[in-house]
Amino acid sequence: MGPSAGAARIAGWCIFACMLRRGKATLVVAFVGLGLFWGCRTSSSGHDSGKTASQAQVPVEKPQQLDSIALVALGDSLTTARQQVLLQRLLQASEKEGWGGALRYCHLAAETLAYYHSENLSLQRLAERYRNPKNKLQDSLDQAAFTYFQTTHSKTPIVWKTSSEWRYYRPIYIIMPTCLKCHGSKEELDALALTEIRKHYPGDKATGFQMGDLRGLWRMTYTASP
Repeated sequence: MGPSAGAARIAGWCIFACMLRRGKATLVVAFVGLGLFWGCRTSSSGHDSGKTASQAQVPVEKPQQLDSIALVALGDSLTTARQQVLLQRLLQASEKEGWGGALRYCHLAAETLAYYHSENLSLQRLAERYRNPKNKLQDSLDQAAFTYFQTTHSKTPIVWKTSSEWRYYRPIYIIMPTCLKCHGSKEELDALALTEIRKHYPGDKATGFQMGDLRGLWRMTYTASP
């Protein structure tokens, strides 16, 4: 996807870009006029609401020469698709096997759905209070993005541009009561889910959340081809 494709895709959006200097990185805050209300579920009015579950799993590969606007469009598309599929399958597992079954499914399949890597593009979920150690914040930019969303409660993705790469961050908030079955307080956690958490994630840090809390981030990293 080049700049022209990205521009065509987001025609009609109202964008305001605010450039902030932070060390060697530049923060581009893209405010999308349509609004993004993102959390443990994806809005039915999201960019990819017309896609089927199978279509939603197909990533866009090898984008070239992205600008910040095209990067936001691409990041929104990839994260929305994966979050839709993951939530759908977790709910299906919970209906068949309870929330313990949902945790087992998440343990087996979440990495496949939440991670993506190609030659110059990677995607994953991150959190300060993580369940899987692979998902912990990895550097100062991750921490800065997490702190930004935690402080502002913004639902709009942000983009960092460094000398070597672009990074897209999108917040994940707790906005569904069902999220608390696996991430809530002791009183809210499902008993079978808690058993599975202790079994598969002995170092778990991802409980004790309340409605509206920042659960984590999607991070997409794009490195331009030489």
